[in-house]
Amino acid sequence: MFEFYFQSGEFLGDQGGFWKDFLGIGIPLLIFYLTVVYDKVKEKTNKRAFEIDKLRYLNHLLDGIQRFAIDFHASCNILANTIQGNPNLVGGLTMSSFDDLIRIVDKINHEEHFHSYSKHIGDRNIEMIFTDTDTLNRVRDSIEQIWKARFERAQNLNNQILAILSTVREEINALRSNKDIDSKLMTPVFLIQHDFGNQVEQHTMDFNFMRIEFFERIGQFLATTNPMDHPYIHRLYHLSQQGAQLCAQLIAGNRAFADEIIELSEDIRTLSEDIKMRRPPLLQFLINNPVRTGA
Repeated sequence: MFEFYFQSGEFLGDQGGFWKDFLGIGIPLLIFYLTVVYDKVKEKTNKRAFEIDKLRYLNHLLDGIQRFAIDFHASCNILANTIQGNPNLVGGLTMSSFDDLIRIVDKINHEEHFHSYSKHIGDRNIEMIFTDTDTLNRVRDSIEQIWKARFERAQNLNNQILAILSTVREEINALRSNKDIDSKLMTPVFLIQHDFGNQVEQHTMDFNFMRIEFFERIGQFLATTNPMDHPYIHRLYHLSQQGAQLCAQLIAGNRAFADEIIELSEDIRTLSEDIKMRRPPLLQFLINNPVRTGA
């Protein structure tokens, strides 16, 4: 048998050197091994936390996107209904912030979020969420561009119509002093202008009223007037026709725009509902993995 004695902190005996060497090498190796294991566990834990944070941020963006979609759908319907009630004007399009939509479409790393979602949740909803948000952004941009184009077109027609209206009224007034034309023959034109002037304040910017009660009435009368071949009457007739046509274009264009906006706003609503339908697995996962507090 071996006898061991302690002297000055050393192992004494036949195997004293072995144990000294073992402890001198083994303990540092054990510490190194445990450190490596700890680092790997910590790295894995941190990676999991990082992936969950990605999913939490994705969920935050989806919250913002759905708020935007609800608000934008309502704004589009308000605009369209206003135009349908009064097709003379194209009002402003109210749009709340869509920054979260841009972030999810253009800013975040789709591949990283896809892998995090697939790893921790496993279904395919993330693919359709990305598809829906891309489509939602395209529809949003389409509505914005269509509105801008229609607003500019309506303003342009508005200015043309008012310019023609001013010219026609000035030329009607000039008929009274035109020696080449019997002013008595133009009495109905004078009466039309007088009636229109009395009523125009009640129908401010009402282009349908302007078309029917002014431009078309003047055109219909001048078309049956004997001196129709007179250059002055001929010009007045064609100006009236042009004014009536532009009024009709403005009204029809605005109504068509309203119908298009309603149709596109339904796409916004449908996409929003589809995104909402695909979120429960993500929401449940985040409920099961709450934010950790403390050190």
